Parts: sequence; C-alpha cells; structure tokens
Amino acid sequence: MTYATVRDEIHTQLSAVSGIGRVFKYPRLVSDWAQFLNLFKDSSDKINLAWIDRISAEDTPTGVGTEDATGEIEWTQLIETWQIDLYYGFKDDDSAPSMYTFQGLVDSISNKFRFLQNLNGVADKSYPLQVVASGLFEFKGEVLCHRAIFHLRVRDRKQGS
Repeated sequence: MTYATVRDEIHTQLSAVSGIGRVFKYPRLVSDWAQFLNLFKDSSDKINLAWIDRISAEDTPTGVGTEDATGEIEWTQLIETWQIDLYYGFKDDDSAPSMYTFQGLVDSISNKFRFLQNLNGVADKSYPLQVVASGLFEFKGEVLCHRAIFHLRVRDRKQGS
C-alpha cells in the first residue's frame, strides 16, 4: 500500500459515484474568479466537486502488528485517515431545493465505500466512511455551498526487514 495507490483508488471509486461532479486527487485552491468557475463547476453550471487528502497515518506494532519473543517489531499496523471534501452549489427553491440532491449524493458516496472491505485489494482493510461534518459553507467567501466532510480509515500491515 502506497500513498499513490490508495489515493488513486479512492479517486477511482469517487469518480464512479452517480451525480458527482469533478473529483480531484488533492485539495484545490484558486484565487481568480474565472479560474474558480472553470475548475469547480460541472457541465450543468453548478458547483459540484470533491477532493481527497491523506490527513493522518499512524504506524503501531499493535492490532495486526506483532513483536517477536525478544520484543523486536516484526510487523506494524499502519492506519491512514483520508479526508474527502464534497462541495455542492446551494439553491434555495421550495420545489427543488439543492439540499435534496446534496444529501442524496452524500448517501451515494457513503454507500460506495460501505462494503469495499479492502479498498479493492489496495489495502489490508478499509472501513465505512464516516461523515464528520455536513452543512452550508461559504466557498471563496462569496458562494454559498453545501459541504460534507468524510473520513475514510484504511489499514495495512507492514513487515520489517
């Protein structure tokens, strides 16, 4: 399991979610308004994007890690936490509020990762996504968006030399 293989598999899985817009392999920040619109809007002219980022990695000899009889570490358990940020344009409309589409997208993303088990063979184990935050957010200080933050824990077993 490497950073690139995990990142690419998460990107592949997210990109396959129906209704998701642009999916980036890393956080994107722009200061130019025209570039912002070009980068973050989908083909329907709505802000609809997600990006991923590894936010932590903990390597311990506990869990699936082992020590030999002399206390030397033979295997470690590496648990990485990946963050997925989802942004979706806000629309205040009594007949078709954007909240309905946004929450459906949150559910679809959660469902995509729920039973993936080992991130398609990339890791020893992957766990269901956790939604750690969801609500309205001002993007670039000017655009009101829905935002959801997910955490994905991925475990691998590393052997010493």
